[in-house]
Amino acid sequence: MAEAPTRPRVQNAPPTAAPAPAAGAAAAPTASDLAHHAWATLTSPRTLAGLGVTLAALLLAGLFVPQGATRDVLDAHFSFAVARTIEALELHHVLTAWPTLLTGLLIALNLTGLVLARRGASPAALPGPTAIAEGLLPEPPTDVAARLTALDPRLTARGLDPGPTGDLVARRGGPVQPLILVAFGLTAALAGHAVDLLTGLDARATFLAGAPTPDDAQLLGQIRDGDRWLDAQLPLQLVCQDADPADPWRRRACQVGGPSGVSTVDLWSGAQAQVEGVTLRPLSEAPAPADPQAPARLLLRRADAERPEALTAEPGGTYALPDGRRLTAFQGADGPLVVLRAPDQPPVLLAPAPDHATPPPVAGLHVSAVPSARVAVALTTHPGRLLLWTGLGLALLGLLAFAAVPQLTARLTPTAEGTRVTLTSWNRARRPRHLLERLVAGARKAAA
Repeated sequence: MAEAPTRPRVQNAPPTAAPAPAAGAAAAPTASDLAHHAWATLTSPRTLAGLGVTLAALLLAGLFVPQGATRDVLDAHFSFAVARTIEALELHHVLTAWPTLLTGLLIALNLTGLVLARRGASPAALPGPTAIAEGLLPEPPTDVAARLTALDPRLTARGLDPGPTGDLVARRGGPVQPLILVAFGLTAALAGHAVDLLTGLDARATFLAGAPTPDDAQLLGQIRDGDRWLDAQLPLQLVCQDADPADPWRRRACQVGGPSGVSTVDLWSGAQAQVEGVTLRPLSEAPAPADPQAPARLLLRRADAERPEALTAEPGGTYALPDGRRLTAFQGADGPLVVLRAPDQPPVLLAPAPDHATPPPVAGLHVSAVPSARVAVALTTHPGRLLLWTGLGLALLGLLAFAAVPQLTARLTPTAEGTRVTLTSWNRARRPRHLLERLVAGARKAAA
């Protein structure tokens, strides 16, 4: 009767009997070791805690940085170095900043890896770099290779190739393909970001809200050129109406003219709109000097009314109020002048307060002026955004492939007693032991 095969030896660390490297020579890590360490780091709870702290720090920094601020506003609030750092990290748009998006992506990957690790799909809990199972079978390597082919056809789909020491090596999966996918994705993401920087539009325009713009006139603004802003004509027309004075979001309707025609969009604080491939985002709003020929915008509040009423009065025009009184407005040097006439009463002149304080109501009516606003809007295009997100998706797919694609390496070493089988895997902790047990069971059955 043939000699029974030895009992398989299973361990979770590299064999201790391996020859030590020569003195002064450092053992070079293999691609499998690097992939295992990368996967172990990605699925570590400490990594999740660190990413959570990083995300919280980014959001906390956003509380101290004016959101949606322009470079001029940042320079007014911070030093030159701090302002440039905020721009580089995009902390003035913290919710869409690249560090926030990257941290959120890594958190999603970490949570996915933790779930897979709890299901036994990764060796994150193993102390060694790989899961290893070894055993000695009293058969030649060709017979063991044939049994391996029967047990796992994908393992030997590419054939058993002679190794550097005369061993027969078979591989299924591996870290090379996911690493190539990750590298390709990161390269595509960097290329998309470079396309945005080189060919994208980063401009801003400041205009008077409510002022008409000729149909054939281009919008004047400034285009970023490195660290400078250059005056230029922007490739569209933009006319925005005055916002409702009682609206806390300062919502206003804007007409945008481009090659495809005129579109109407709503802009308000913290929102953005897409027109003709251009992203419009309000930046700031400031009072504009009064124009004597422009209509006066008034806010009327009666004592018996819950909400104020907005009135746009032409200079010299007279308007009747619901209670029978009449109102005539004129533009003055410091703001609109209002003449209020009531039946059987002398007219009353209302003028802006010299100290900009709120004047008391007159005859149960409070009249205040609403100044015209100069609105600053950012206009940006991102031609490389699709390439950027596609690259990040490929990188995410490659990282997930580290866990989703089983990896297994079989090394058959001929010895005087038979064949020494070494099965290793970096992302399937139980697979080498189970496959070796099936090999041993088949050898015992054949020897019986």
